[in-house]
Amino acid sequence: MLDADGATDFKEIEKILKIVGEETDKSGKGLGIAIGSRNAGQENVQRRGIRKLLNFCMHMLVRFVLGFAYQDTQCGFKIFSRDAARRIFPTQHLERWAFDVELLYLARKSAINVAEVPVAWHDVEGSHLNVIEASLTMARDMLMVKMLYALGVWRT
Repeated sequence: MLDADGATDFKEIEKILKIVGEETDKSGKGLGIAIGSRNAGQENVQRRGIRKLLNFCMHMLVRFVLGFAYQDTQCGFKIFSRDAARRIFPTQHLERWAFDVELLYLARKSAINVAEVPVAWHDVEGSHLNVIEASLTMARDMLMVKMLYALGVWRT
Protein backbone atom coordinates (compact mmCIF):
# COMPACT_ATOMS: atom_id res chain seq x y z
CA MET A 1 0.00 0.00 0.00
CA LEU A 2 1.21 3.47 -0.72
CA ASP A 3 -0.35 6.90 -0.73
CA ALA A 4 -1.21 8.31 -4.14
CA ASP A 5 0.42 11.67 -3.40
CA GLY A 6 3.93 10.20 -3.61
CA ALA A 7 4.98 11.55 -0.21
CA THR A 8 7.14 8.45 0.30
CA ASP A 9 9.80 7.93 -2.35
CA PHE A 10 8.96 4.73 -4.27
CA LYS A 11 12.65 3.75 -4.15
CA GLU A 12 11.99 2.84 -0.51
CA ILE A 13 10.10 -0.27 -1.76
CA GLU A 14 13.34 -2.28 -2.03
CA LYS A 15 14.16 -1.76 1.65
CA ILE A 16 10.64 -2.60 2.82
CA LEU A 17 10.34 -5.68 0.55
CA LYS A 18 13.56 -7.09 1.96
CA ILE A 19 12.32 -6.70 5.53
CA VAL A 20 8.91 -8.31 4.94
CA GLY A 21 10.52 -11.21 3.09
CA GLU A 22 12.62 -12.01 6.16
CA GLU A 23 9.66 -12.23 8.56
CA THR A 24 8.34 -15.76 9.19
CA ASP A 25 6.39 -17.55 11.89
CA LYS A 26 7.53 -20.64 13.80
CA SER A 27 6.49 -22.98 10.97
CA GLY A 28 8.57 -21.00 8.46
CA LYS A 29 5.53 -19.50 6.71
CA GLY A 30 6.01 -15.98 5.43
CA LEU A 31 3.88 -14.11 7.92
CA GLY A 32 5.22 -10.62 7.84
CA ILE A 33 4.22 -6.99 7.56
CA ALA A 34 6.54 -4.06 7.08
CA ILE A 35 5.25 -0.57 7.77
CA GLY A 36 7.00 2.56 6.64
CA SER A 37 7.66 5.10 9.34
CA ARG A 38 8.04 8.82 8.86
CA ASN A 39 9.01 9.17 12.51
CA ALA A 40 11.37 6.30 13.36
CA GLY A 41 14.90 7.65 13.18
CA GLN A 42 13.83 10.68 11.17
CA GLU A 43 14.30 13.80 13.22
CA ASN A 44 14.29 15.95 10.09
CA VAL A 45 10.70 15.24 8.96
CA GLN A 46 8.91 18.55 8.66
CA ARG A 47 5.16 18.85 9.06
CA ARG A 48 3.14 22.03 9.03
CA GLY A 49 1.30 23.48 12.05
CA ILE A 50 -1.87 21.62 12.88
CA ARG A 51 -0.69 18.41 11.21
CA LYS A 52 2.31 18.24 13.54
CA LEU A 53 0.09 18.64 16.61
CA LEU A 54 -2.52 16.16 15.37
CA ASN A 55 0.19 13.63 14.46
CA PHE A 56 1.52 13.79 18.01
CA CYS A 57 -1.99 13.47 19.52
CA MET A 58 -2.86 10.55 17.24
CA HIS A 59 0.40 8.81 18.11
CA MET A 60 -0.41 9.15 21.82
CA LEU A 61 -3.98 7.91 21.30
CA VAL A 62 -2.81 4.85 19.35
CA ARG A 63 -0.30 4.10 22.09
CA PHE A 64 -2.84 4.60 24.89
CA VAL A 65 -5.91 2.89 23.36
CA LEU A 66 -4.29 0.00 21.49
CA GLY A 67 -0.95 -0.28 23.26
CA PHE A 68 1.09 -0.02 20.07
CA ALA A 69 4.72 1.01 20.43
CA TYR A 70 5.02 1.89 16.73
CA GLN A 71 6.34 5.36 15.96
CA ASP A 72 4.01 5.78 12.97
CA THR A 73 0.91 3.74 12.16
CA GLN A 74 -0.45 6.20 9.58
CA CYS A 75 2.36 6.31 7.05
CA GLY A 76 0.79 5.18 3.79
CA PHE A 77 3.65 2.85 2.92
CA LYS A 78 3.01 -0.73 4.02
CA ILE A 79 3.55 -4.18 2.59
CA PHE A 80 2.00 -7.48 3.64
CA SER A 81 3.23 -10.97 2.85
CA ARG A 82 0.65 -13.05 0.99
CA ASP A 83 0.08 -15.28 4.02
CA ALA A 84 -0.35 -12.31 6.38
CA ALA A 85 -2.79 -10.61 3.99
CA ARG A 86 -4.85 -13.80 3.63
CA ARG A 87 -5.07 -14.09 7.39
CA ILE A 88 -6.04 -10.53 8.34
CA PHE A 89 -7.74 -8.77 5.41
CA PRO A 90 -10.90 -10.96 5.41
CA THR A 91 -11.49 -10.03 9.06
CA GLN A 92 -11.10 -6.27 8.59
CA HIS A 93 -14.13 -4.02 9.19
CA LEU A 94 -12.94 -0.41 8.95
CA GLU A 95 -12.74 1.33 5.58
CA ARG A 96 -11.79 4.87 6.57
CA TRP A 97 -8.70 6.56 8.06
CA ALA A 98 -8.02 4.01 10.84
CA PHE A 99 -8.23 0.88 8.68
CA ASP A 100 -4.48 0.32 8.92
CA VAL A 101 -4.60 0.56 12.72
CA GLU A 102 -7.20 -2.24 12.67
CA LEU A 103 -4.92 -4.29 10.39
CA LEU A 104 -2.06 -3.87 12.86
CA TYR A 105 -4.39 -4.85 15.70
CA LEU A 106 -5.40 -7.99 13.79
CA ALA A 107 -1.75 -8.76 13.06
CA ARG A 108 -0.92 -8.61 16.76
CA LYS A 109 -3.89 -10.86 17.63
CA SER A 110 -2.75 -13.30 14.93
CA ALA A 111 0.90 -13.28 16.09
CA ILE A 112 2.07 -11.83 12.77
CA ASN A 113 5.44 -10.10 12.89
CA VAL A 114 5.41 -6.38 12.08
CA ALA A 115 8.61 -4.50 11.32
CA GLU A 116 8.69 -0.71 11.33
CA VAL A 117 11.08 0.66 8.71
CA PRO A 118 12.21 4.29 8.47
CA VAL A 119 11.39 5.70 5.02
CA ALA A 120 12.17 8.96 3.25
CA TRP A 121 9.02 11.10 3.33
CA HIS A 122 8.07 14.69 2.54
CA ASP A 123 4.91 16.71 3.08
CA VAL A 124 3.05 17.16 -0.21
CA GLU A 125 1.18 20.40 -0.89
CA GLY A 126 -2.44 20.31 -1.96
CA SER A 127 -3.92 17.71 0.35
CA HIS A 128 -7.69 18.00 0.48
CA LEU A 129 -7.90 16.15 3.77
CA ASN A 130 -9.84 17.85 6.54
CA VAL A 131 -7.35 16.99 9.29
CA ILE A 132 -9.71 17.83 12.18
CA GLU A 133 -12.57 15.71 10.82
CA ALA A 134 -10.24 12.85 9.85
CA SER A 135 -8.59 12.89 13.28
CA LEU A 136 -11.94 12.70 15.08
CA THR A 137 -13.03 9.85 12.81
CA MET A 138 -9.77 8.00 13.47
CA ALA A 139 -10.11 8.43 17.23
CA ARG A 140 -13.66 7.08 17.13
CA ASP A 141 -12.62 4.15 14.93
CA MET A 142 -9.69 3.23 17.20
CA LEU A 143 -12.02 3.12 20.16
CA MET A 144 -14.41 0.96 18.11
CA VAL A 145 -11.59 -1.47 17.28
CA LYS A 146 -10.66 -1.83 20.94
CA MET A 147 -14.24 -2.12 22.18
CA LEU A 148 -15.85 -4.27 19.47
CA TYR A 149 -13.06 -6.87 19.44
CA ALA A 150 -12.94 -6.93 23.26
CA LEU A 151 -16.71 -7.51 23.42
CA GLY A 152 -16.57 -10.20 20.73
CA VAL A 153 -18.82 -8.27 18.33
CA TRP A 154 -15.94 -8.37 15.83
CA ARG A 155 -13.84 -11.54 15.78
CA THR A 156 -10.30 -12.28 14.69
